[in-house]
Amino acid sequence: MNVVDCIKNTFKITVKNFILVQPLVLFFIIFIFLIGGMYGMRASNKIVFLFFSVVSLLIVAAFMAGWLYMAKKTIAFEFNKDIPEEEKALKSLGLIKHFFVGVGQYFVPMILFGTIYLVFQNLVMYFALKLGLQVFSGLDFDFTKANPLEVLLEPSCNAQIANCTATKIAWAAWLLFLIIVLPFFTMWWTPALFYSAKNPILAIKKGIIFLFKNFAASVGLYLFLSIFYSFSLLINTFAPTSINLEDNFILGIILLLFGVFFLFYYPTYYVVLIFLYYGQHSEHSAKDYIDIGDDSDRQKLAGSDPGKED
Repeated sequence: MNVVDCIKNTFKITVKNFILVQPLVLFFIIFIFLIGGMYGMRASNKIVFLFFSVVSLLIVAAFMAGWLYMAKKTIAFEFNKDIPEEEKALKSLGLIKHFFVGVGQYFVPMILFGTIYLVFQNLVMYFALKLGLQVFSGLDFDFTKANPLEVLLEPSCNAQIANCTATKIAWAAWLLFLIIVLPFFTMWWTPALFYSAKNPILAIKKGIIFLFKNFAASVGLYLFLSIFYSFSLLINTFAPTSINLEDNFILGIILLLFGVFFLFYYPTYYVVLIFLYYGQHSEHSAKDYIDIGDDSDRQKLAGSDPGKED
């Protein structure tokens, strides 16, 4: 399946199986309450705050394990030819049970994977910002001791950067480079964890190899997702505020609902897209192989009924 077919099929999967969005909405609501409670007790009781912080991270890991596994099973279910199309709408509701199966199978791998990813991301950003401060700013700081994030927040640092057009441009280019390259470099790590290996280290290795083996397709998918995200962000940020609700109340409400829809639809689409493409082009077990549009023997192995497990 090429990139264009993958993009089109992802739209079909996410629209026909909107059940995949519902756990994300519920998790978002629960997490908002958790964050609110944590910040409420941050100053009063640090031990309780630390406890709830750890619990919150475990809840995130559990959700990601279940939801991502559910996304994988949704893809397999959608292209299972053994299920008649007229029955899929009803049977898709049964996909929710895979959420709990995924929590059981991927909870520990997701904790390890998330820890490795966060450490990697923070190390990259730390050294990249430190390098950026040395190369671009020309400020009088001891960069070997200072935290680059603290340096950036210094009023004198901000003032000097703001007064130098060349430095400002260089910083913008450097930060933009980091924002673009880091997610691109790690985009196949998560699919590799669910399709190729439950060992996080091995999954990351396979994800990196997959990136370079499918570099052109990865760039195409990443560009499309970036444009899609920008469109979603534009709707959520500017559309509701640009409408005068007193004069255009109905239009304002429609744009607001449209923005909320994209808030939850984009991450769902992103996950299904990268899972679908990785599942099509990676080397993994035959029972997970999905060959859409092909009547070969491998097509018969494209997933299972929601009532069956791996």
